Amino acid sequence: MGTSDIVQNKFGGLRWFLGLLCVVGIMAFLFSLSAYRLTDESVAKSVIAKSLDIVFRQEGMKELTPAVNYINELSKHQKELQGLSQLQNIDPTKMEGDLTSMPPEQAEKYLQDTLAGPLYDSSQILDSLKKVDPSKKIEAADLNVINLANTTSHSNLKKALYWQGGILFVLLLAFALLNIGVKKISNPGIIIIIASLPGLLLLLFLNQILAAFVAPAISKYLNTPLYDAFINEIIDPTAKILLNIFLIPALIGIGLVILAIIINLVVKLSGKTKKIQPSTSQVN
Repeated sequence: MGTSDIVQNKFGGLRWFLGLLCVVGIMAFLFSLSAYRLTDESVAKSVIAKSLDIVFRQEGMKELTPAVNYINELSKHQKELQGLSQLQNIDPTKMEGDLTSMPPEQAEKYLQDTLAGPLYDSSQILDSLKKVDPSKKIEAADLNVINLANTTSHSNLKKALYWQGGILFVLLLAFALLNIGVKKISNPGIIIIIASLPGLLLLLFLNQILAAFVAPAISKYLNTPLYDAFINEIIDPTAKILLNIFLIPALIGIGLVILAIIINLVVKLSGKTKKIQPSTSQVN
């Protein structure tokens, strides 16, 4: 009886229990990684700026007023805090004139510098402001996006990923030790595939919802060029980021399963060859 057989007999139940924990751990890690990537500074600022530009070109300056007021409120406290040089007192009338005369690419850069960047950094600014004066409260109006995509949430997700990654490493190491032998290389692959499936299925479901309900509703609200910009510049890049996060591990898992199949075939063929060789020598 080989070492792997002894391990299988003694720790078979523990092996699959660890496998289940690994599935849950990988799944949680991938979803946290998705949120971390979407709240990344470059991604979040770009999405916010593009969204603001589309809203402005559809509805005009009135829809940007809450964001402008919020940034102007923060800019009043530059004397109390250091590092707020990126904030400026925005004149809505001037902003409207500037945006109207700019092509989309330039408008996006302008909005990223004046609104999207400060909105993304605002949670950190507010945290610093509360340390200076705990009584300070600045309402963010209807700017729910900054509660999701900001420096604080991104930093918290980074810490969560470190913890999840450490725990997952221990679980995967234990699972690997209980799956000694090249023939069992498919087991980690199966675990990774199962853990990646929920994310892929969720993306497929959301894609169907987007195509069936969301897209038609938005197309009635936005004119054709803005609708195309919304799909091509916001939805598609976001979907690509999420798809890669779940698809790459799934492909790695499939690769491990295929590798295990190939190894098993090679071992079986080499075993048959060894059995044939003695009979051949006896004939000679």
